[in-house]
Amino acid sequence: MKDEFIFPWQESLWLHLVQRYQNDQLPHALLLSGATGLGKLHFAESFARWSLCSRNSNPQDVQEIKEPCGQCQGCQLMKAGSHPDFLKVVPEAEGKQIPIDTIRSVSSYLTLKSQFAPLQVVVISPADAMNKFAANSLLKTLEEPTPGTLLMLVTSQPSRLLPTIRSRCQSIEFPVPERSQSLEWLSRQLPELASSGSQNEIERLLALAAGTPLLALKYAQEETLKSYQLLLASFEKLAQNQADPVAEAKLWVGVGLAKSVKWIYFWVAAMIRLKSGMKQVDSKSEWLEPALENLAQRINNERLFQYLDKVTNCTRFVNSQVNVQLTLEDLLISWRELNA
Repeated sequence: MKDEFIFPWQESLWLHLVQRYQNDQLPHALLLSGATGLGKLHFAESFARWSLCSRNSNPQDVQEIKEPCGQCQGCQLMKAGSHPDFLKVVPEAEGKQIPIDTIRSVSSYLTLKSQFAPLQVVVISPADAMNKFAANSLLKTLEEPTPGTLLMLVTSQPSRLLPTIRSRCQSIEFPVPERSQSLEWLSRQLPELASSGSQNEIERLLALAAGTPLLALKYAQEETLKSYQLLLASFEKLAQNQADPVAEAKLWVGVGLAKSVKWIYFWVAAMIRLKSGMKQVDSKSEWLEPALENLAQRINNERLFQYLDKVTNCTRFVNSQVNVQLTLEDLLISWRELNA
């Protein structure tokens, strides 16, 4: 993927934030929220690079909204990952929590004066990874902000943050882009698919990613469609009583609980829409699996909604310590029984 300073679907949000900077109206804390795959962290880091560029050190002097110069001391330090006025906080590993000691170090950092730029910038991502002790520690910092600091909290699950934290941040919500804009961007990133006439595959990837282009691109790079098609075929066989759910669960375990549950939810929700007379699955993605039309005819809406509730309940535990094999076996057994 070509390195883009900001993505096309972020331009209006970017302009709004930069204008606030120019007018010296930046809040002390921002909450950047939206679905996974919209580039929220990239946006936060880009704004940090832009605001710490020496050319933009005085908001009143900023006349044009350009990318960082890349040559000044601030840009060179950011490139080296050693700018003393920028701090990025992430979990030690994916799925891990951000502990209280890490947030205490952020609070201590924000009591120091900036060394080069008039602004100190801290990015915490994902903010919902803070454990309850860390979140309460951050709350004290938000209640008594230090002048000349900007704290950016990035999350795809703002509801998991304390209400008191959300209320002390100004929110920037990242909407899912228009489908045409996402498809155009993906076609540029995946020229081999676009040139081979595989536009349907790009559309399918975008639908899998719920309309979010960066996640769709990741799926393309990981060849996720192969796994997706295997599970959809398994889902069909179970509905037709042509496979054993316990044996099939091993295949699903290999793909992972998060993706498996997400895709089952996608299929069942699409079937409910079909039975309600809605051909379009989603206004942002507009892809309908042909197999779902046949599956939808076999089950009444009431039973589909009951099964959707079961799948929805599973989404709450995809990142917890559950037995993946047993969880998927339960879902697949229930699906086969639903079609009996």
